[in-house]
Parts: sequence; C-alpha cells; structure tokens
Amino acid sequence: GVTVAIVDAYRDPKAVANLASYRSHFRLPPCTVGSGCLRIVNQAGRAGPLPKPNIGWAVEQSLDLDMVSAICPHCHILLVEARSASVANLGRAEDTAAARARFVSNSWSGGEFIGETAYDRYFNHPGDAIVFAAGDFGYGAQYPSDSPYVTAVGGTTLRHVRSGRRRWTETVWGSKRGLGTGSGCSTLEAKPSWQSVDDTAPTGCLNRTGNDVAAVANPATGVAVYDTYRTGGTWGEVGGTSVATPIITSVYALAGTPARGSYPASYPYQHARTFYDVTSGRNGICEPDRQYLCHGERGFDAPTGLGTPNGTSGFSARGTAAVTVVDPGVQDIGVGAGVNLTVHAVDTNGSATTLSYHATGLPNGLTIASAAGSLDGVISGTAPGSPGTYPVTVTATDSHTGKTGTTHFTIYVLPSMTAPAADLGAGSVVADSGGEYGSSCLSVANQNTGTTVQMYYCDDASVSQQWEYLAGAQPGSPGELTITSGVCLGLAGADAVLQSCDGSPGQQWEYVPVIKLTGSGSVTLLVNPASGKCLNGGNLADGTNVVVSHCSAASSAYGENWLLPDGPLLSGVPGLCASTATPPSVTSACALSSTSTWQSYTGAYSGQSGCLNAKNLLDGPIGLAGCSGAGLDPYMTWLPGPGGELINAASGRCLADPGSGPSGTALAQQDCYGQPGEIWGFN
Repeated sequence: GVTVAIVDAYRDPKAVANLASYRSHFRLPPCTVGSGCLRIVNQAGRAGPLPKPNIGWAVEQSLDLDMVSAICPHCHILLVEARSASVANLGRAEDTAAARARFVSNSWSGGEFIGETAYDRYFNHPGDAIVFAAGDFGYGAQYPSDSPYVTAVGGTTLRHVRSGRRRWTETVWGSKRGLGTGSGCSTLEAKPSWQSVDDTAPTGCLNRTGNDVAAVANPATGVAVYDTYRTGGTWGEVGGTSVATPIITSVYALAGTPARGSYPASYPYQHARTFYDVTSGRNGICEPDRQYLCHGERGFDAPTGLGTPNGTSGFSARGTAAVTVVDPGVQDIGVGAGVNLTVHAVDTNGSATTLSYHATGLPNGLTIASAAGSLDGVISGTAPGSPGTYPVTVTATDSHTGKTGTTHFTIYVLPSMTAPAADLGAGSVVADSGGEYGSSCLSVANQNTGTTVQMYYCDDASVSQQWEYLAGAQPGSPGELTITSGVCLGLAGADAVLQSCDGSPGQQWEYVPVIKLTGSGSVTLLVNPASGKCLNGGNLADGTNVVVSHCSAASSAYGENWLLPDGPLLSGVPGLCASTATPPSVTSACALSSTSTWQSYTGAYSGQSGCLNAKNLLDGPIGLAGCSGAGLDPYMTWLPGPGGELINAASGRCLADPGSGPSGTALAQQDCYGQPGEIWGFN
C-alpha cells in the first residue's frame, strides 16, 4: 500500500494496458486505476488534461512502471506526467509527486548548467526519498542528480556466475562508444554534509560527488520491459540508469517510511557496510590522481557510490542522525561586505521549533545565531577589511533531545574586484555589427549628469566615447560603466542617461555572453539585473537614444551586441591579474599594458598571443590559441559563474591560478571550488 511516485514528461497513452500485461506475465498482483493502486496525473496533480503523447518518453514510463512493479509488487504507483521536458515543468511535477508520495523516482537528467541551483528547491523535500538517474553518457556530472538533496543512482553491468556466495558479479557500466553511467565532481553544487567520504583536495572532490549508490543499467545485461505505444512490438530489453533509478526508489519503499525532518539521501552513508562493493570497470577517462571518479574501486567511487543494495537496510531511517545541517557551500565575500547567510537544518524531533547554533572558525566581525521561528541559523555581521581564508564548522543542537548535527565549509574574504585606483585607460563601447570600423559606439554630448546617452559613429579620439567598465567590488556582482570619475551610465525609466555614481540598481550592468555553439550569431549583452532588460542601441543610426528593452539575444539585434574596452582580468588573489604571456599566467604587473590587457567578446578572452584555450576536458594547464572562431569554439568560451568564476563551456571547469600561487604561476582549469585563484573581475 505504500506509494512510489514516478516523474516523467509527456504522456504514454498505453501506460495502463502495458502495465497490466507486464504484471500479468510475471504473475504479479494487478495494479489498476479502478482499484486505486495506479494513479496517473498531470504536473498540477489533476487527472486531466494529460499532456501530449511522446514515443521516447512512453518507453521511459513503461520502464519505470515495470521496475517499480518488479521490486515492490505490493506498492501503489503514482505516475506524474509533466507538460514538457523542461526543468521547470518537471520540477513542478516533482513538487506534485512529493506532496502525494514519500518515494519519488526520476529517470531523467542532463548536463550541468549555470543557474541550475535556482531549481534545487524542487528537489528539497526533507522526509521524502527523492531519487535521480546519473545519466547514460559516461564520465561527467549531471543535473539534477548532483543536487545535494537527492540520492544519485549510478549504473552497473550485472552478470550471473556459477560460483561464489552471491552468484552474481557487478562492474561499472561503461563502453568505448561513450555510453555508460554518469559520474563526477559537480561544478556548481555544494557537497552534502553527509558525503564526507571524499572531502579532500586535490585528490578528492570538495563539491557534490555523483553518485551515492547504483544498480543494474547496462543495456547488454538489461531488463525486460513491455511497451506497445508506436513500437510495433511488445517486449524489449532496456538499460540505462533509467532502470537503476526506479529499482533504488522501490528499495527505499521496502526499507520503511523515512523519518520526517531527515534527508533519506544520507541514509546509505550511515549504513555504508550494507552494500555490495563494485570494485572494477570504468565509465570514461578522468584525472590520474582521481581515478575513483571514473573507475570502480574498493570502497566509495563516483560511478557506483557506496555500491548496490544488499537487502534494504542501507536505505532505512533506523539508526540515522536526528539533526542534519545542510552545507551552504563555499562562501566568497568581499572585504568589508555585509553578511547575512542562512544555514538550513532539519530535525526528526517533530516538536522542535528552534535549534541552538555554535560555529568555530568564523572571521572576526561575524557571528551565528538561531533564526526566529525556524530550525535555521543565521551568520551575520561585517566581513574583515583584509582578505583571508576561514574554514568554518557549524553545529546545531536540539536542546530537548541533546542531538546535534554538523557541517563544514570555507569562507573566503576576497579583495575588491573593482580596478585599482591607477588609471587603466578607457575606450569605446561598441555596438558590434561585424567589426569596430563602421560600427556605432555609446556616446554623450557632454559628461554632465542628466545627459542622454546616444549612438554615434565610432571615433577612438573622441572623449565623448571613452568609457571604463569596472567590475563590481563583490565577487560575481554587476559592474559600472563610467564616462569620467564619479559619472556612470544609469537609467531614468527606460532611457540611458549619465548619473552620479551611487551604486543604485539602475547603474548595475552584467556583461553576459549568449553562446550559440551551433551555427552563428553569438552575442554579448549588457544586462541590467534589476530590470532583467538589456542595453539597446536600436538601429545604431547617429543620434539614436540608448534605452533598455527586453533581451532578444538575436544575432540580428546589433543594438544589443556589445564590445567593451580592453582591460585587465583581476584575480581574487590580492595584487594579481591574468597575464597574456605564453603560457598564460598570473602577474603582479596589472597596469594597462600589452601583457595584462584582454579583450572579452562572446565568452572568449583574447590577449597579445591569442585566446585562452582549455584544450581538453580534464584538469590541467590551459594555453593560448588563434582566436578564429572564438565565441563558437567551446574550448575558448568562458561563461561567468555565479561567484565571479569563469567556467569553460566544454569542460565545465574553472579558469584558475592553481593554489592561488605567486606571480608567474601558469593558469590552469580545475574543479570550481570558489577559491581565490578561481575568482576574476574583468575591468
């Protein structure tokens, strides 16, 4: 009678009939809509209207329904069909499923993307087992399986053998064709406080590691699935982590009801000895000093996590921690910045209304206290006036039961990302229509406040077109466009005008590349975060007033496509910036010169010897390459991360000064941990 929910996209018109045939064949008890055993709803939780049919997702639904039936024949099943395969619609379906079931299976995933953490709220359901597939394209982190709130399920090759106590062997599922279970170290997601098994650097992963557990997934050792929707047949042999995920979700259901106020994803780590260890096989190529990320090894490894189920006890709430503190992840804070950081916690003691908090390692000026009316804690105060590194431990205590929970994270206090006081030069802000010559530039008739900003033919000698773009002082914060000291480009309604610089929302601009890696037409926008709109020079004709408007990001919208003046890339390490030398390195000579001046355009950074080029998908040194095709070549494309990182579009790794080293240290790409050497400000 326990309900297992399945979240998929679109509709399978044959779902009810196919499930009946599968269960009948294996002599399982019927599970019908009429009996209440099976329910099918849309993402809003209603019986209708259901979304449009889709052949691919129909196979997925048959697989999910069949595997839940196979592992837990007496479970009820709730199938939630999302309107489409967008993360937003699948996320709404997730909320619907979690409101109606304690166990939710998700056999869908995709690559990581900047901004994914905004969707984590759909998967943060304490007390419910939210289970996700790791994906089927080999080594590489996947989302949402790398969300810290879910159980990530990898895949194995399962074979029967004639001898041994178990009579089965398992290896990591992987193939030379690039298929295999997903796994890896997340670029963007914080490490759960309960996943301390590989919390080391540089040979471990300081972010979320996928995966937690595993089950059979290799299509060559796959499972029987009954599906007739436009397949021209009935039975098929199916594999993928889409098989493993409903299997694991159903084992959670067999293990018993999760404790309210807990994260069931933590249970396997508290019963780590109750799994079959998978010690061989690989799903790709990873760094030599971190082979566990793509190889099966004794103990924990990323492709299979702790291993595969040996019974149900590894998924039980019995004997698990009562208080859990959620790791907030690395915190990058500018010097002297105000801090208000919420640290979330849950407690299985349902009568608890507050927890007491204690922290060690906080920077001077910061304290922690219980949040009124919740189980959370709040770190607040003002960051120190000089940079520093602070390993922090936070402990939450239930005063009624004496139970505690702990998490560890790092606070980095970083220097201002705004250009130093020395004049770094200025230049034209070009609305690019295929090159600076013949293009139009931001221009003002004078430098007085209140002056309307207009478009005029570019003239490098004109003081009316000499702008500086200054990165925000805080890591990853928007910057300012100044025409002279103390005078900024701001907004009066929808119009761009000159204003006295005061840091107001209308004076904040983010330089955002929109990369189209197929075809052409990549653009770089100047976005005002407060309005969500883009700076727009219209048709670029002389005298056209500059405004903000909804961002189209179309390659034909030349008035939205901007080229900023050249400038330095300031490091989060005090006094350093990126040098354009070969190989690219960091330097303390940050004055405007040929060795420290970069041009940023459609995500590429070009210097005197070429564009920053990641060269490969793994951690290691980067180089410089000819900029032909920059903005379309993912290895030369660096996307702005949420905390001032520059993340390579091909590898998902960060531009880094490894070890935050001294002047002359060669630049590299590495996991994005928010360390000072990974934070940059383009000025």
